[in-house]
Amino acid sequence: MVLNFLLFVCIIFVIEYYFFISLKNLLPKKFHSGLLSFEIIWLILVFSISGLLLFYQPHQWSDAFRVILSLILIIQVSKLFGVIFMLLDDIRRLIVFVFNYSKNMVASSDSTSTP
Repeated sequence: MVLNFLLFVCIIFVIEYYFFISLKNLLPKKFHSGLLSFEIIWLILVFSISGLLLFYQPHQWSDAFRVILSLILIIQVSKLFGVIFMLLDDIRRLIVFVFNYSKNMVASSDSTSTP
């Protein structure tokens, strides 16, 4: 149970970090401090609710807690879908970078080897 909980918290942290870095690269620099404070507040909320999940069984949850947990889950799942597309784009850019780098290395070795 605790191992599953730690895995869940780690996955949320990785999603939040990757989403934050992606948004930081997309937004102008003047929005970075506001974005950082928003992400810190969001992470505190997610980790505190995750901590409550560890100690309270589902039959002890109130209706308000269930609604809040549902909203957090909806936001996390939507971020997960967004992160999937961002990750695919990063993988595509990595492949293009490796291809261009190897192409430049071959071209530079050809130009230095011919007199």
